[in-house]
Amino acid sequence: MQEFFYNGVQRLDWGFGNPNITAGLIATLLMAVWGLAFIHRWGFWPALVGFTALGVCLLQTASRGGLVAAILGGVVLVACLRRPWPRGRWIPVVVALVLLGSYAVWHGVATRYGKGIVEEDASVSNRWLIYRTAPAMMVDAPGGWGHNRAVEAFHHFYQPVGRFERYDSLVSSHLTWMVEMSWLERFGYVALWFAILAICIPTSKREWYAVVLAVWLAFGAAGMFTTMLNRSMLWVIPGSLLFGLSGARVVLHDWPSRGRCIGLIAGGSLATLSAVFFCGSIWMPSKPSINLRLGWVHCVGQARKSNGIAETIWIAAPDPAVLGGAYGQRVREWLSQNGSSAGAVFIDWCLGELTPGPSDTVVLSGEGVARFASATSRARRWVFLNPELPPETLNETLTHSPQTYILWGELNPSRARYFWSAFAQKFNQVTFEDVKSAGEYLPNWFESLPK
Repeated sequence: MQEFFYNGVQRLDWGFGNPNITAGLIATLLMAVWGLAFIHRWGFWPALVGFTALGVCLLQTASRGGLVAAILGGVVLVACLRRPWPRGRWIPVVVALVLLGSYAVWHGVATRYGKGIVEEDASVSNRWLIYRTAPAMMVDAPGGWGHNRAVEAFHHFYQPVGRFERYDSLVSSHLTWMVEMSWLERFGYVALWFAILAICIPTSKREWYAVVLAVWLAFGAAGMFTTMLNRSMLWVIPGSLLFGLSGARVVLHDWPSRGRCIGLIAGGSLATLSAVFFCGSIWMPSKPSINLRLGWVHCVGQARKSNGIAETIWIAAPDPAVLGGAYGQRVREWLSQNGSSAGAVFIDWCLGELTPGPSDTVVLSGEGVARFASATSRARRWVFLNPELPPETLNETLTHSPQTYILWGELNPSRARYFWSAFAQKFNQVTFEDVKSAGEYLPNWFESLPK
């Protein structure tokens, strides 16, 4: 099992393989434990003991996101309780918080909490990069980037050129899912969360509802900093509490007003998505311009924006083994460097229809020739990069191809080389060229494209 450390001290991980997910669970439990205080008047003391013990566990995870989730839930819980608070209640709570603060200083984790605020911290910087990029990713793909493809889209089209950190997600369940969703699904997802919060709003007669509200706020906030919402077992506690609260409301006929609920759900959802749209389209739009349409990622340069007649390069069925794992970065770098002369590059994303114009170039790599060769006759030219052997059904199509360039890594041992070399010798419109010091991967493939 993998272990995690901060300043030589092992971070607490309850078997989730990620201390931040553990911290999100603990933040949820920190709120839930206060339900004991509403069961019996003596329940306050076991709740306080449980809160303190869980607080120590939270500090041992050294997770900043878990701490933020716990603070948010705790503030809302305190704000919803009836005042004035008995001295015999708030003084022990203050003492517990002081003890937890002292433990954080002694443990050294308080230093980690301060990083990213008073000084630069790599973890915070990387997260902030993703957070400020996610709105543009949503705006650029109105229909969503597709299931489990948010990270791939980020690496290719939004991660700064020259940075190759790889992530399993966009470090947030909410952002990962919303980037993959369409706008209609995003509205439904956000509305669902606000509906849950509306159901949990406490009343003057049912103060214990505030515990469920705090649990869901802590749970939702933790999902902003971790991927804990991807773990179905972690929904058990908030889900059970919501089920119990809903049952109580049904039995007691104690529902919040309809107008209040509709206002919170509709207003909160529209405000959230409006903020996302503003950030992604006006405040921090993608550069160069990115747009996912009809299965193709459109990377548009300045020349296409100005007059709309610049050449388009279609990269069909890109093969990472040939183009590299960050081929999208190479495209964006070229568009930025060529400035006003850059046209557009369309990159195949989800088997979109290939419809090049008579002045366009189509780039096929690896096995891509098998899927697209028969559809590219309208293009001005083809460029094959280390192509695999084509199916026999495409041989006739290949003989009627327009100007074709075959770039082959001289160190690539594939036997397909002999087929394409012989093919080039048969037809005047076909050129076969060795790429020096390259194998299956062509490091400078984009710069090698014929002008």
